[in-house]
Amino acid sequence: METTVLANALGFGVRKRGMLGPQSKDVRLCLEDFPSDTFSIADGVVDFLLGAAPNTGAFVIAYSEDPAQKAYLSYLKMGPGPFYVFHTPFHLPQLEVPITVARAVLFNDATVAPKGAPSCEAVTMAKRTLPAGTVLDGLGGYDCYALIERYSVGRAENLLPMGLAEGCTLRKEIEKDQAITFDDVILPGNRLIDSLYEKSVDLFSKYL
Repeated sequence: METTVLANALGFGVRKRGMLGPQSKDVRLCLEDFPSDTFSIADGVVDFLLGAAPNTGAFVIAYSEDPAQKAYLSYLKMGPGPFYVFHTPFHLPQLEVPITVARAVLFNDATVAPKGAPSCEAVTMAKRTLPAGTVLDGLGGYDCYALIERYSVGRAENLLPMGLAEGCTLRKEIEKDQAITFDDVILPGNRLIDSLYEKSVDLFSKYL
């Protein structure tokens, strides 16, 4: 869900449902761990690494063929390009969340906001085989988990967003790791979030 927020803020997509998530020994060397067709200057994607030193943090893979930039990046031992890996070896949400709140309250400043129409959404997957009649327990529960998917695919397949899953009742049995669709569930009645989601789908349908 966090990468979905990031994707929508940047207008990025994913190469496949759930991202690639390759194994990597070191984030600085991760370019060789992704398939060669992962990166494109035409569209950006969000993704993650498994097992890469230094074991936490965030990374960005950037593209540049500017001669001056390439000279400086080569001097700084960032590689030959045109793709370069930048990373921070830490992730400190406990410290960053209060700053995010303060920015919103004191300066009316959003830390992150959608770039425009959704590019991705977090869709609902069965965490175990779920019998008909199961009332889904939502985020952090025992019934389902979320995978990132392109928004156009989610709407074409009528997939249930994870943010709407809690309280939905299954019409039929769903196998483990199967995606759950709107057709598979009965929505709780009179939820504001459902009507807001319907309005968003109508609003952004012209971009599909």
